[in-house]
Amino acid sequence: MTKPVLLLRSVAAKASRVSLSMAGTLAIAGSNFLLSLVLIPLLVPADYGFFIFGQVLTAFSYSIVNAMGGTPLSITLNKGTPDWQPEYLAIMKVDAILSVLAGLIAIGSGFVFGMPLPVTLFMGLFTFAAALRWGFRCAEFARHRVKTTGLSDVIYACIVVTGCVVMYFGHLADTLLAASITVATAASLSAVYLWLSLEKVGGRGRLSHYAEVWKGQSRWALLGVVTTEMTSNGHAYLVTFMAGPQAFAPIAVAALFWRPLTVVLPSLMLIERPIMARQLAKGDVDGARATARSFLRIVLTILAGNVVLAVAVALVFHDKVASLPYEASTLYTACSLWFIVVLIQSMRIPASSLIQAARQFKPLAQTSLIAAPVTMLVAAGIIYTVSPIASIVGIIAGEVVMTALVFRLTRRKQLFDQPA
Repeated sequence: MTKPVLLLRSVAAKASRVSLSMAGTLAIAGSNFLLSLVLIPLLVPADYGFFIFGQVLTAFSYSIVNAMGGTPLSITLNKGTPDWQPEYLAIMKVDAILSVLAGLIAIGSGFVFGMPLPVTLFMGLFTFAAALRWGFRCAEFARHRVKTTGLSDVIYACIVVTGCVVMYFGHLADTLLAASITVATAASLSAVYLWLSLEKVGGRGRLSHYAEVWKGQSRWALLGVVTTEMTSNGHAYLVTFMAGPQAFAPIAVAALFWRPLTVVLPSLMLIERPIMARQLAKGDVDGARATARSFLRIVLTILAGNVVLAVAVALVFHDKVASLPYEASTLYTACSLWFIVVLIQSMRIPASSLIQAARQFKPLAQTSLIAAPVTMLVAAGIIYTVSPIASIVGIIAGEVVMTALVFRLTRRKQLFDQPA
């Protein structure tokens, strides 16, 4: 059998395993993409920049919950030990605490940028509920319960799409408030559905049960997430706080072209990482590496589809893009820079997931610890001397450094032969 045929079979087999989850994830990606598009002509740049900055904060909360809860859960529930319940319950409590903190930070950002109180509160509720939902989602994926997560995604998507229709055709007096109510309602109802669907676990879990998780995994995973956020999204915080939400708005609009891929990637990690963790726990290092390679092929296939979609949107809706309150040339330049960013991220994420599955959080965190200052320094310098749009070059610089370091880690055989 020829190599191309074997490759296609491998991709098809992987696609069939993740199809249900991806249907839900793509529904969320599509609905959020639609919402972001609908809001572009309806909001002034400052309001649009704030709303998308709230989305950035929420995505960061996903990463924090993933590091503190999702990754430990995928390991705890797949290492085959009988006494997993206390640790599981403790992790769920930590997720709830993190969700509350995320909501409070979102509310604080609303006050900092002078947003109306109702908008600020609903964006805080959205961030809280979305982070809580992500914790429930991690738990379901770790236990291989894909159906409930897919249905939760569909609930979220249906509410957001309904809100988009109302905002687009309703000529509302306060579109920013309507948008914040829409996402808060979608996240809350889908989180409630997942909470009701969670399999009941007996026993008691105290926060003290989390101590070993923190020492062995979470502290390094958390450091890695924070520094990775600074590497990959540091420009969002720098631009917003140095130049205001209105300066961040065109960068956010350009990033929409790659939203489908960036939404799908975290869910793919939740599916593939437990599989690799199980293989490594059995000593099947070659199998885990094969899963990582298959994961990479899926990611690159999705990226290729995203490229086709982005080009089609740019060609078909060029007149619409030109009529926006942003220069078309600026948007297309930013979109091209974003493509370089997502290409590098697509190459790195399967390798990073393999290292996480091996519980090698410390060396992984050290890669982003080196890359983060590169991003922040380059981006800050470019914002000050060139323009906010060009700050994406800082992201590219940091991503190149981190990806090179991650690839070097995957070549260290002892990391996988002797997991931490």
